[in-house]
Amino acid sequence: SIKDTYFAGRGTFFVVERKSDAKIIGAVGLQDLAVPAEECQKKGLGSCNNMGELRRMTIHSSERRKGRGKLIMKVLLSYAVDQGFDGLTGSTGKWMDPANSLYKLMGGKVVEEVDAAIDIGGGSGRKALRYELLFS
Repeated sequence: SIKDTYFAGRGTFFVVERKSDAKIIGAVGLQDLAVPAEECQKKGLGSCNNMGELRRMTIHSSERRKGRGKLIMKVLLSYAVDQGFDGLTGSTGKWMDPANSLYKLMGGKVVEEVDAAIDIGGGSGRKALRYELLFS
């Protein structure tokens, strides 16, 4: 459930609505990860024992290409810093160019390429990219 996944620890879930008509135009979750340091090192993921995971970010198709994703990401990153996270991880399909561009624009670095069917529920044989955004 959203409550069990996102509101455990320092996690959260934001629903974004347009002011003019209160229409929901997007959402994003932040899951507090509790990853043992040895697993972190094995995956080459910096300090992920104090990391959060960006999950389920979506923007309604009518609201894309208007800077909404960047704004939502800035709000989430600010929240994560305020909560004391060292950084965030997140995954998206290798074929999802807008999402990959957003991760890179916000300072994300690709740390792993994985099977999308396992990582994000994509089709068999497709690849997903796992990103890491570290706060300095």
